[in-house]
Amino acid sequence: MIEMMPLSNMPTTEPMQFPQQQDNKKIIAEQVRLLYGQGYSIQVLGLLTSLIAVYLFWGVVEHAVLTTWCGGLWISYLIRMYMGYRFRNQEIELDVALVWGYGYVVGAFVTGVIWCGGLWVSYLIRMYMGYGFRNQEIELDVALVWGYG
Repeated sequence: MIEMMPLSNMPTTEPMQFPQQQDNKKIIAEQVRLLYGQGYSIQVLGLLTSLIAVYLFWGVVEHAVLTTWCGGLWISYLIRMYMGYRFRNQEIELDVALVWGYGYVVGAFVTGVIWCGGLWVSYLIRMYMGYGFRNQEIELDVALVWGYG
């Protein structure tokens, strides 16, 4: 006859971690470390590219739109650079690495929306308000949006 252990005598421990789960966490942590390690140079290039875009479109797009757009990009890039600085200067536990990874993805998404979305909103507002466009302006707006979208 098989004896059953009463439930009150069962050990209460945390769920068992299988080796495969631990390896997956190490892989994710390394991927996140690579993202933040390579992200700094990409963000610096994004800052420089935004300045070049402002210079190229200064005579075509309203100055307020360009400066607001560029300011939004700089804010998003600087926040992402600060996150990278924080990530590199502290010891990250395996369980927290995934949260840092999500933070990186959200930051990249917001930056992408600003790159593309800001100019589309500007374009739609100008169309809605009935401002006339020269063909050159439309071509430059579309080139900028599709070039970075």
